[in-house]
Parts: sequence; C-alpha cells; structure tokens
Amino acid sequence: MELLIGDVFRNAGRAVPDRTAAVFGPRSLTFGEIDRTANRMARAVQEFGVGPGDRVAAWAATNLDVIPLFAALAKLGGKIVGTFGVTADQQDFTAELTQIKALNPEVIYFGGLTPIGVRIRSQMDKLGIKAVFDGTSGIVSDAFIQGLGPLAEGVLAFREGAPTEKLPGGKFFMDNYTAQKYDNPPEAYGAFAYAAMALILDSIEKVGPDRKKIIDELANVKDRDSIVGKITFDDHGQNTVPVITKYVIQDGKFVEWDDSEYASGKRKLPGQK
Repeated sequence: MELLIGDVFRNAGRAVPDRTAAVFGPRSLTFGEIDRTANRMARAVQEFGVGPGDRVAAWAATNLDVIPLFAALAKLGGKIVGTFGVTADQQDFTAELTQIKALNPEVIYFGGLTPIGVRIRSQMDKLGIKAVFDGTSGIVSDAFIQGLGPLAEGVLAFREGAPTEKLPGGKFFMDNYTAQKYDNPPEAYGAFAYAAMALILDSIEKVGPDRKKIIDELANVKDRDSIVGKITFDDHGQNTVPVITKYVIQDGKFVEWDDSEYASGKRKLPGQK
C-alpha cells in the first residue's frame, strides 16, 4: 500500500500526538501540533483553490512554521516543486525567481515579513512570473499594500486568530489604540501582543520579578480570559488558537476571503491559471 507524506503526519498525529517531531532552536513541535495546524492550514489553502497536483514554490525563513504548511499541502495532494530561503537584508531575488519561473508553479507561498514580501512580489512582476502570491500574517499590514500599490491586488494571506474587530475585546483594543494617536494602525497581531503583555504583567504582580517563577506561572495559564478570547498554553508554551482567518487584498484593502469578490467568483486572482 502506498503511504503518502500527508498520511504519515496524520497517522503520527493520532498514534503519538505528544511525541516531539521537530526542534529548531528553543522551539519544538509535536506530531499532534503539526497535524492539527496542518489541518487548519489545509482548509484555508484549499479555499484559495489549491488542490491535487497543484505546483507550489515555498519561500520562507528557516523555522518550524513551514513544517505544518508542507504537511497541509501534502494532505491536499499539492506538490512542492521548490523551497527557497531568505535573509533579512537581501535586496535582489532575481536568481531565486529565475529558478521559480522555470518550475512554473501555480502558487508562490511566502512565509516572511512585509519588506521582503514587497521586494519579491515586485520582482516577480518584472520577470513576468504568473503565479498566485500567498503569504502569512507577516504581510497583513497597510505597509505591504502601500509598498506595492496596484501589484498588491489579489495577494492572499492567512493568519491564526480572528480579525481584531471580531475579537471579544477588539473594540476595547482599537478604541484605546486610536486614543493614543499613533502614526500607523496596529499590525496583524497587535491585540495579541497587548494580551501577551497583560499576562506577563499579571504574572509579575503575582510572583514578583523572578524569571523562573514568571515562566512557571505562565505555564499554568488555562482558559484565561483576555481581549483575544480564552488563552490556554500547551506544554510547549504555544497558545491553542483554533481559528485561521483567510484574507485577500481587494481594492487596496485586506478583505476576509469569504467576503471578497474573488471568493464569489466575480474576480479572478492575478496569476491564477
């Protein structure tokens, strides 16, 4: 019987969910974490139109976050035709993009931040690469749209967690953020950063400014109310967030995929084959 990579992750996630599957620096992922995250990513990517046989070029920094993506694509039957790394100060991506053009992918997945994402998407256009550009939370910002102008139209992205306006304390966060009169709107995870700092300050107040005691206190956080909803940390210090929100840039704004004209079929994604 032929066993596919997606089956390997699925079976391991069920048989040994708490066993460590990958380690990079101080972080690690269990088979269960990979499988659960991959399932959520697979549903999101599938709604973007990725399916069996589709060719994907993956471009990301070397970290654990790319593993669930690879597992998600494997579950869908997609084919990763190439993987490429990035460095923070890299300006020219001609060499990598030339290789990608020869691979003729339907989708270029980018797991990185706005500055590099803007450069890559701009240089894709100069080389005539026709592929859907799909990023993560690292590009969900007004700066990404401003940096690309019209080229930003139709870019896809997904991130864990609900949009700020749909969070339980989203209005509270936005009202207080606006009152401070900052020059720029909050980034994608602004509300989550606020909630994280609140947890840290509460822990310091409870156990004092002792690093080990603070870490131990945070490890015990279960079903804690916050502006982003209930927070529970797993054994690896990760918040268990079950929601992945899908976005597309439409008319100069990040719009939830389900509410977009791309999802309804009124528009076709740039580069979609």
